[in-house]
Amino acid sequence: MSIFDKLFKKESDFPSQFGNESAGKLMLIGILVTSPIIFDDEWTNYKKRKGQTFELIILSTLLILRKFRKICPHHYNEFEGDFFNQIHLFVQQEQIIQMLPSDFVDFINSRFVLYDDEFSVDEQEEVKFPVQTVYNLFEKPLLKDSGICEDLFKIMETQIKFQSYYEQLMISFDLMISKKYM
Repeated sequence: MSIFDKLFKKESDFPSQFGNESAGKLMLIGILVTSPIIFDDEWTNYKKRKGQTFELIILSTLLILRKFRKICPHHYNEFEGDFFNQIHLFVQQEQIIQMLPSDFVDFINSRFVLYDDEFSVDEQEEVKFPVQTVYNLFEKPLLKDSGICEDLFKIMETQIKFQSYYEQLMISFDLMISKKYM
């Protein structure tokens, strides 16, 4: 049975399937299995799009940590440490770490700054166009300095896909919270 099948099996089967996995690992799995919404492929293709997958993991991590801090602040440090440990293990296992243009932590921190800016509102309280995010996800992932996507259609298409992606990611998040912290 694939991990995708396990993740979306009846909720009552959750403990027997993932009961021993950490909260951070569950969220990493949630990111991977929802990634087809963004990339229009099978979730198992993450090995063929390692750079894009890692960029999506970083963006998703920022959003997950924001939400976790709001709803479960007393467990935040524990979850954050576990989540980053799981991500680090993943990038080592998948040999993504060798592809990074800088130190693992420095690269993540620089992307957090970029993605935090692009997924915030501007002076008129409007969401910005994620031109650098789309560039990183689809054109040239893992560059030290992100470029700008000039394909307006691709930017708009990604924004639409991202809404569905985020909804599905939050379903995984809510399931993880209910099983690990409630």
